[in-house]
Amino acid sequence: MASQIQALKLEVGGLKARAVGKSANLASPQIFVMGGYDDTALVKAAEVYSFKSSQFTPACSMLIPRSSAASSVLDDRIYVFGGGDGKNWFDTTERYDSISNSWSKCSSMKYKRGNLAGATVGGKVYALGGGNGKAQFSQVECYDANLGTWTSSPSMLEKRYMVAAAEIGGALYALGGFDGRHYLRYTRNGALIRTMERFDPRESVWTKMPSMTSKRGSLSSAVSNGKLYALGGFDGSGFLSTVEAFDPRADRWETVSH
Repeated sequence: MASQIQALKLEVGGLKARAVGKSANLASPQIFVMGGYDDTALVKAAEVYSFKSSQFTPACSMLIPRSSAASSVLDDRIYVFGGGDGKNWFDTTERYDSISNSWSKCSSMKYKRGNLAGATVGGKVYALGGGNGKAQFSQVECYDANLGTWTSSPSMLEKRYMVAAAEIGGALYALGGFDGRHYLRYTRNGALIRTMERFDPRESVWTKMPSMTSKRGSLSSAVSNGKLYALGGFDGSGFLSTVEAFDPRADRWETVSH
């Protein structure tokens, strides 16, 4: 499972705070934080958090600095893809091997994009939505590690920029984001969306699902105890601290108390 953090600001265990980074959970109880922006420049540094020691320690840096990228885990390897450097958007992909503590270059995506989402379903890594500063995407690509290539997958029902995604029950869920109607004016025109959709790789079809209770862009998502959680984000007027959970069995969202 990959857990994404769109606006990471942590001050525990010696982590150097950086915004718009990405994290990925491996099978072992660790959290990796890669790239982002540290208020002065883009960084390519990576750090790993150990729950046992409650400390962050340095890991091998990525091949290039990048912000607004996506990440996901497949076979205990972290894939980081897309993002940008403030001037250009990337289609590049790199992979981290925790055993050798090294990064290697993988094949590039078809689209250059940032503020996309990443998730792993059915043994493949998926890149969803995002944008390139001029357009927002509904396009989805999937990476097959055995073939070493990205291929097109059915597009989402809506364009989603600063979207979140997660796998639950063998299906891929995409939630929230900006729909692209008013890219630079979303705070006034309400282009934030609360909708969610589900992709079943066995049927290769996207299906509309119950909407969240709040509009959220730049949110985070996580799965725990069979439920999908939507955390924080931006609702068009301010940043959110609220959390809500989707129960696939009940097919509904509910607010989570703090």
